[in-house]
Order: sequence, then structure tokens, then C-alpha cells
Amino acid sequence: NPYIHVKKTLPVSSDNPDLRIMDFDIKFINQDDFILNTVYSDSAVKVWYYEKKSNTFKLLLSMRYKTCCIFNTALVDFHESTFLVLAPTDGYLAIYNVTNIINSDGSNVEQTKLNPEITVRIHQSGIKCIDNYITEKGQWEIFTGGDDNGVGASVFEIDNDTKKLVLIKHKMIPDVVSSTVTSCQVFNKGKKLLTTSVDQIVRVWDISQDDDLLKLEDQKYTTIADTGSCDILPIDKDENIVLLGGVGISMWSL
Repeated sequence: NPYIHVKKTLPVSSDNPDLRIMDFDIKFINQDDFILNTVYSDSAVKVWYYEKKSNTFKLLLSMRYKTCCIFNTALVDFHESTFLVLAPTDGYLAIYNVTNIINSDGSNVEQTKLNPEITVRIHQSGIKCIDNYITEKGQWEIFTGGDDNGVGASVFEIDNDTKKLVLIKHKMIPDVVSSTVTSCQVFNKGKKLLTTSVDQIVRVWDISQDDDLLKLEDQKYTTIADTGSCDILPIDKDENIVLLGGVGISMWSL
């Protein structure tokens, strides 16, 4: 029989019983060690280095975004840099270059002051879900869904002169659904996007067109109430399996 046991836990960040880790992401440094990014309901952001040999977490970065809750986060490698993405309740995407943080030894955690490389207003309020994709053209696409019932697409690249991250395209479709967009997944090699929402409608978007970043292609009702998370498993080049979670779970062929 398989068994699971705790290897290591993060230290408690606060005495506040309502504080919670809202999301996390990891980036493997080698086969055993990894970088862990955690975001909290009190707007805290922490970056850790986990070393398997010593079974320890070393804190590399501790900061606060603002005063609002952070729903989602991601660690993304793009053009030889590592970026940390925050999707909080104020509707902005905040993106930080954490390449130097990841390569540090963590000795200056308290003195580290990290400013975002770029902030972009995407939604009127909270960003409930994000997914991203690096295109064959070397551009970085980030897709979002919000509790303003909208879906957004943002395209970034590195400026040749400043070497900074810049927004080159953006499209936001407000009130595309009748309720909160709860999850999104890019699939089919960056050509399609699947979104779920509380109204129990699953939508597929064409995201392959440069002149129209979001084009609704199909939609279908699911019987899974309180539709939340989703995932897509590629079966072959022509078929994907979609998993929809909520009050129950459903499996679709796409």
C-alpha cells in the first residue's frame, strides 16, 4: 500500500488563524532541489529554496505586494530570466524579475526591496485564475479570468534596448459570462484556451490569431455545480481529456 508522510513544513508566518497560503508555484533547480513561491491572504509573498540533502527550506525573499489578498501566482522562465507573477484582488498583474533572488544565498532577506518590473490593470477586481504560454515567436502570453465575469489576454516581450519586460498586446472581454470565471487552461500548443465559470458553462477560445487574441469558439453546459478547477490531459494530437472539478468531478472528451 502507498503511504504518505510529512518531510518538511514551512514555518508559521502569523498568529492570525485566518491567514492562509492562497497559491504556490515551484521551479526545479536540479533533480532534487527547487524554488518555492508562496502567496498569502494578507498580501505577503515569500520565496524559498528547498534542499533535499538537508531537508530544509531557506527563505530567499519576504515582502508584501500591497494590502490586498493574492489569489494566484506563477514562476516563469522567459528569455534567460525568471519572473514571479502575482494576480491579486485589485485586478492588476504584477510581474517581478526574481533571477537575482533565486541565485542569492538568502543572507539579505530583510534588506531586499523588490519592485515590479511591470504592472498591468487587467480586471476591475480580483483575478481568480491565470495560465500562460511561451509562443514560438518568443512572446509570453498570460490569460486571466476574474470575478468581474471577464476574460483577458496579455502578450509580453523583452524590449531589445532596455532589456525590460513590456506589454505589446492586450484584450479584455468584460462580462463575457454571467458569473465569476474560476479557472482557465491553455492547450493544443497554445492555440486554444478553456475557461470554466460559476454559471456552469465551459468555454473554448481560439487564441491563435494575432489580430484577435480571444475568439469564442464553443461553449457547453456542465452539470458540475459550483464549477471550479479544471485540467486538460492530451491523449493524442486530435483529442484531449478535460477534467472539471466542483461539487463532484466530470471528465469530457474534447
